[in-house]
Amino acid sequence: MGEHRGHLRAILRGRDFRLLYSTRVTGQFGDGLLQSALATFVLFSPERAPTAAAIAASFAILLLPYSVIGPFAGVLLDRWSRRQVLVRANILKGLLVIPVIAAFLAANDGPLLGLFVLLVLGVGRFILAGLSASLPHVVDERNLVTANAFTPTSGTIAAAIGGVLGVGIRALAGGGDGGGVVVLVTAIVCYLAASAIAVRIGVRRLGPDGSRPRDTVAGVVRGLRDGARELRSHAPASHGIGLVMAH
Repeated sequence: MGEHRGHLRAILRGRDFRLLYSTRVTGQFGDGLLQSALATFVLFSPERAPTAAAIAASFAILLLPYSVIGPFAGVLLDRWSRRQVLVRANILKGLLVIPVIAAFLAANDGPLLGLFVLLVLGVGRFILAGLSASLPHVVDERNLVTANAFTPTSGTIAAAIGGVLGVGIRALAGGGDGGGVVVLVTAIVCYLAASAIAVRIGVRRLGPDGSRPRDTVAGVVRGLRDGARELRSHAPASHGIGLVMAH
């Protein structure tokens, strides 16, 4: 336990790690606010009386970016400045929340709302991948395991706190769709703050290191295709993956 505390103290002394960590925590706190507003708008609104199908579709939208964008994120992060990705993608995420606010004001919970939520979450998934890829550039190798355990956990806790506080902010703002708009505006402020924090990191500090990237989009597609072939020829593995997908 003492050794882990020593590693944690060591990584927290690094200025660039603290900035990267603050970018993550601030952004994921905003994600918690966003998800809280969406949940109260779509799932827990007596006026809309959501069906089981609508609830399933909402959760599919929440999970889809992790399944679709995840495999391809590394291809772009090995070519673009990760610091610039964190700065610009957080601004983009804030801008994409504006149409969501418009949908709240129009009481529109249709496919257009789902599309913009999907875009916001997709950009968010890309940011999380960029944060993870940047971590080895601000932490010594001997402390990397501790940093990899500490930062995603902190981000998840920040998102949970944001979700809880989002419910409180909505109630203080009068509840209803108007209260949800206040929560969404607060989420935008968090995304812009995360971008402002990331600006303080050196442009080249987070990589990539300039070496020729090995992966390409076509390569990732080939890898997924090869993986599917392997699953077809190995029944136990395909059954295991199938159980995870069903779950």
